[in-house]
Amino acid sequence: MLLPAAALLISLQIAAQDLIYKKNGEIVKARILEATDASLSYKLYNPVDSLTHIINTQAVDSIIYRNGTKTTFKKVNIAAYQKPKEQNFYNTHHLIGLDLSGYVFYGSLTLSYEYLPGKANWGYKVAFAKIVDRPKNLSYAFNFNMTPDWSTRLGINYYIFPVRTFRIGTGLYYIFGKYSIYNYYAYEPSESYGTSGDNRNMSGVVLSIFGFYNLNKHLAFNPGFDIPLIMSPTSNSFNTAFRCEILFNF
Repeated sequence: MLLPAAALLISLQIAAQDLIYKKNGEIVKARILEATDASLSYKLYNPVDSLTHIINTQAVDSIIYRNGTKTTFKKVNIAAYQKPKEQNFYNTHHLIGLDLSGYVFYGSLTLSYEYLPGKANWGYKVAFAKIVDRPKNLSYAFNFNMTPDWSTRLGINYYIFPVRTFRIGTGLYYIFGKYSIYNYYAYEPSESYGTSGDNRNMSGVVLSIFGFYNLNKHLAFNPGFDIPLIMSPTSNSFNTAFRCEILFNF
């Protein structure tokens, strides 16, 4: 009678404990107090103590409860739960620009708008330039920076670097506008080819090479060069335009 009773007592003791199987191979006999996805709180079963122990579930392989049920913890990718670090770049979709250098060097004001879809490296841009203070030293030859009374550029930009504080890009634009013969021949008064009201069309293709730097979340600047590849009428040999846009991002 004593032997079966002892065996029954031992089996009840074993059944009354929870077993925690750690990933390092250790087995802990315990009484689970609380189990969550992040941690376990328990008291030691043998030896019995009054302390409450807490363990991260990432260190636990499985638990076998006193009632025989088993819980297995899958391997968690810790990096997947880490909050991304604050990075020094801004992803914007709309850029509105004002080219201040155009006024300083060419006497024109240029407004632009660029749309950047998602995180793509492409941007779609339109710009309008208007002469407001024609330079006094206007060249005899046609110059696409200073001669047109107004011009519009339509094109696409490709950003070589991904979205971040600093990027480098290149663009290709179709440009068209109007110029007056009077302004075209401003330095040849003896050659009367017309008046300022006698406007003619100009058009061409322009290559743009530029840098892009975010000053903060909503402000950036965009220095670069515009180089005409095809121009009608033909532009002179000093035709590369320097640009420096101040951009509002949103």
